[in-house]
Amino acid sequence: MYHALALLTPASDLTLSSVTAKVKAKFPKIQVQPAADRIDLAEGDWDYHMVWQSGAQVLQESEGLAGRLAGLDENDPIRTCDRRLEVWSDTPDPFMEHFEKHFQLLDVLRAFKGVILVDPREPSLL
Repeated sequence: MYHALALLTPASDLTLSSVTAKVKAKFPKIQVQPAADRIDLAEGDWDYHMVWQSGAQVLQESEGLAGRLAGLDENDPIRTCDRRLEVWSDTPDPFMEHFEKHFQLLDVLRAFKGVILVDPREPSLL
C-alpha cells in the first residue's frame, strides 16, 4: 500500500537505533519492535516495516534510480548511496486511515542528515 526508500548518502547520520528512538518518541502508542536489520511497527490491524539494506546492489540500484529521476545531473548525491532504509506497509488502507502516519514516519527519516526519500514505483523524490 505504502512504499518508500530512504537513500543514505555517505554523510548520513541515520542508524536503526536512532530511528527506533525517534519513532518511539513521536508515536508512543505504536508498538515498535527493533531487530538486527529491521524495525517492525504495529498499531491495531496496521503494520509498517523498515529494513536496512547496504552494499554494492544498493549502490547499483541507486544509480539506476538516479538515471530515471528527471532533472538529476551526473554528480547528484543519489548516485553515492550504498545504504538505504526500505519502508512499507502492505496493510490495505481503503479509507486512508494510515496515510498521514506514513508521511509522518517519512518526516522522521527526513530529519536525519543525508537522507533522500524516493518513491521507487514512480520513481520520484518525496
